[in-house]
Amino acid sequence: FLFPDSFGLYSLTITIAFVFLLFTDLGMNQVLTKYLSSNIKNRGKVIAHFNYILKIKFFLSLIVSLVLLILAYPLSFWVYKQSQLFLPLIFSSIYIFSFTFIDFFSSFFYAIKKVKYIIVKEIVFNVIKTTMIVLVFLFLSSLYYVFGIFIGLILTNIIIILFLVVWINRFIPIFKETKEHIEKKEINKFFKYLAVSSISGILHSHIDILILGLFVSLAYVGYYNIAVLMVLGIASLFLYLRLVLLSAFANLNDRQLSLA
Repeated sequence: FLFPDSFGLYSLTITIAFVFLLFTDLGMNQVLTKYLSSNIKNRGKVIAHFNYILKIKFFLSLIVSLVLLILAYPLSFWVYKQSQLFLPLIFSSIYIFSFTFIDFFSSFFYAIKKVKYIIVKEIVFNVIKTTMIVLVFLFLSSLYYVFGIFIGLILTNIIIILFLVVWINRFIPIFKETKEHIEKKEINKFFKYLAVSSISGILHSHIDILILGLFVSLAYVGYYNIAVLMVLGIASLFLYLRLVLLSAFANLNDRQLSLA
């Protein structure tokens, strides 16, 4: 449905958005998985850790989204010199703010070893996303395909977040205050180490399309991204194994780790 130029515009926009999206995490999801897994038998500490890390996640994501919103104009008109990039970047700032919480809330289920919820979430997410995109192509003019796709993705994210919040409330009450003491300094220290290691790989993961957008037409950006997506689609199958293993290893003591 998308012509090469339109797909190139979408590819460049989503790549810029993903770079900012990575700054909304910086290892925060792994922090949540680790501390919930290691305190899984103490309900009070699980609630306290979840709410504390959620607050950090919220403000970090809000700041990053606002930065992208502010930079949308200079990136479009001064850096890439593509005026049609401006509005998609505006929408993408909302998109990353909503999408980042899907991964964050999903980490809760990895931590408590309820992977079946992740499977259901992935099925529902892809069905809704596909439906939204099909509706865009059916009812919108080709001029508004890219904008419509981002609106559809944002609505999909909101629906999935509502599902995840309802599911999490089956296990712990979100936003409930607790007097349980947690080691905030330890959490912050662990997060800082993960943040440093994450930052080093952020530009490396998307630098190709960012540079291509500066030197070639949007059509060639689109062709390149199609090839990359085909490869990454296969590689992503191994992502969930890493998250499951993190939850499992977080519960092991020193002796068990030495034998693992």
